[in-house]
Amino acid sequence: MFDDLDEPPLPDPDADLHPEHATAPENTILPLPSLANIPLDPLRPLEIKLRIKQADRYLQNLCGDIAEKSFLYTNVMCAKTIKVVMTRARGTIAKINYHITSVCQGYLRCHASLAALGADQECLKKYAKLEKGNTKIQHVHYLQAQAMKHRWEEEVTLLKHEVKWTTQYFKTKSQMWRGKITLGPTNGQPGNSCRKQAMWGDMQQIAERQFWLVHHTYEYIM
Repeated sequence: MFDDLDEPPLPDPDADLHPEHATAPENTILPLPSLANIPLDPLRPLEIKLRIKQADRYLQNLCGDIAEKSFLYTNVMCAKTIKVVMTRARGTIAKINYHITSVCQGYLRCHASLAALGADQECLKKYAKLEKGNTKIQHVHYLQAQAMKHRWEEEVTLLKHEVKWTTQYFKTKSQMWRGKITLGPTNGQPGNSCRKQAMWGDMQQIAERQFWLVHHTYEYIM
């Protein structure tokens, strides 16, 4: 898929047979400072801004394509769905691969133009040359980041439930000892039930107070 990233487009062998194509709009070479067909100044800063915006757009499209391709591999190809769906997914992935190649070539042209325009080192470092393995590395990094995101979402969900379970446990124990108070003294110790009920009630209040201090969206258990 990335074998032709650095290769220029092949010339048309029939161009000499059809001279009218040489002046077609799509074959016209625009006067740009990066092509050295017009003076660099004062248009050089303008083209640098243009190439930076183009590079940003190419990178954004590339991230979108990688995300869509990763989704198809994870949720369709690896999920062992029905054959018709997998066939359609393969066709979609082939189109995405073609678009990724096109986007990479456009980004490489922006990088070459920035280098020809003499952009500063910080700009060239930010918009570095795209190697053939970069998209694969980004693909792996995206999957790792996605897995990490899902893992922390699960941790947040579990933590919220554990907070509720803890305070609910304290409340249940307090209610249990309050119920024993109504039944009378236990084992000849009249104050035992009252002391246990107060202890568990205090633990519930302390826990809820600490949870609320950590995150103010915590809702108290009534």
